[in-house]
Amino acid sequence: MILVLFFVVLILFLFAKYISQRPKNFPPGPPSYPLIGGILSLPESDVHLAQEDWAHQYGHLVGVMTGPSAMLFIHGAPYVQEALKKAEFQGRPRTVDITERSYGKNLGIFFAEGRRWQVSRKFTVKFNRSFGIENMENILQLEMDELVQKLSGSSERGHVYEVKELFSELAVNTMWTILSGQRCTTQDKRIKVLLDNLSLAFRSGRPGAGAMTMLLTVIPQLRRFHTGIQTQRKGTYLLQEFFRESIRAHQATLDAANPRDFYDAFLIEAQNARNTGVDTDMWTEEDLITISLDIFSASYESVNSTICFTLLYMILYPDVQTKLQQELDQQLGSTRPTLADKQRLHYVQAVIHEVFRINTIAPIVAPHRCTEDTTFQNYFIPKDTVIFMSIWSLLHDKQIWDEPSKFKPERFLDTERKFDLKNVQLNFINFGLGK
Repeated sequence: MILVLFFVVLILFLFAKYISQRPKNFPPGPPSYPLIGGILSLPESDVHLAQEDWAHQYGHLVGVMTGPSAMLFIHGAPYVQEALKKAEFQGRPRTVDITERSYGKNLGIFFAEGRRWQVSRKFTVKFNRSFGIENMENILQLEMDELVQKLSGSSERGHVYEVKELFSELAVNTMWTILSGQRCTTQDKRIKVLLDNLSLAFRSGRPGAGAMTMLLTVIPQLRRFHTGIQTQRKGTYLLQEFFRESIRAHQATLDAANPRDFYDAFLIEAQNARNTGVDTDMWTEEDLITISLDIFSASYESVNSTICFTLLYMILYPDVQTKLQQELDQQLGSTRPTLADKQRLHYVQAVIHEVFRINTIAPIVAPHRCTEDTTFQNYFIPKDTVIFMSIWSLLHDKQIWDEPSKFKPERFLDTERKFDLKNVQLNFINFGLGK
């Protein structure tokens, strides 16, 4: 009996070791253990900083086995730039935390791939062109007018505002107007509902990128006991229902000859797809709801954080603020800035890009998936490897940026003190590249 038990344990051990062993010529990485692989080495947060440490220890490509699954972490400007353009790295992971926000499928813009991604992207680009920069600018100007009016009287009333709340409202209202054609006033309950649900969905206590994340991915049944995930689920569900209500109201009043907004444009394309029988499964209500989630998740935190950090850097660097104000006064006087003025505002553009660079909003690109066995930098990368690319490493590379930890807008100006577009095109990637 003891001998049988010994052989059973031995077989289980060898099996666990076999399924978690590194593929031949896979990039080096942290120690790997039977069954769990290198899960214990994965960071729970600040993945980009962990990659910085790993790069010194293992190199710019780090491979980690998580049981039978493989993960690849890419660090360093030339490697990230190459990986973002590699066709085999353009897939999206098929994990429960991604699919449960999109009805068990890979829908939307962020996590779709193949034909579905192409259709969604083509439609979004087409809408942006037809809707026009001018319309978007008018919406932004309207939001800024209300923000200025609110702030101008606040000192007299002795009112104090939370800066993040102010700009969250601005970002959300702007995107909601573009999507639904409906602007919410500050007294409108809908804006509070949107903000509350966004906070639940995108700011709740979610697990990081480490062992807990992998455990919840491998055993999704445990997710029901994670309070952060349950809060996130609730917020996501409430947002989905909020979007659904507006979409169905648009369906009831749709005039194909006079589209009013993003929702109308999508519903018209859905009608055309049904009439022609082409791509009918890609123009569903679930698709539109998930695209709405993607748009809000992209704009809610990024716009808010960028504006807040811009204000912070103006406070910390008053000399930069003075130069910025001087350029505005010299080029525009007392007139209101518009997007058309951008070409004249070289220092303003430099400041904005430096804020984006030093305060990298998305330090790690949304996870990618290797769609087939391939090689990268002479290493073997197996199919379905989940790939994490560090944009932070590109924007803080000492070979590209002099003193990258310092706030220096002048780095984006050429010798004639004009905005250096060539430098931006070569070295500046803010949210990603490719698909």
